[in-house]
Amino acid sequence: ELRVAAHRTLCEAVIALDVSQLEVAIEAAQAAGVDADQVEQARETLKGRVQSTARQCLEDALKTRSVAQLQEAISKGRDAGLEDTELASAMTALEEESKKAAARSRLLEAQANAS
Repeated sequence: ELRVAAHRTLCEAVIALDVSQLEVAIEAAQAAGVDADQVEQARETLKGRVQSTARQCLEDALKTRSVAQLQEAISKGRDAGLEDTELASAMTALEEESKKAAARSRLLEAQANAS
């Protein structure tokens, strides 16, 4: 009974692709003794969803070129297990935008000192 309910919850979470729901359902299914292959499939689905979300964050950050957003997206990408090749463009953009921000800061400082 508990195993059946845990399996149903696991399947619903996989279909919904809800990360937090999937995490909870995987733990419950494992504790209830749901078939290990089914739990592993759910884990793979979770990993894919997390990676997909991380990729979307990288794309969004590249559009805005915000230093903070790029840093966060790169961090999420690493946490999600993305390869360095997938992070490379965001890392390059972060380096470029950080240099621009530093140059703007020095320019403003020079202007303030000149006044």
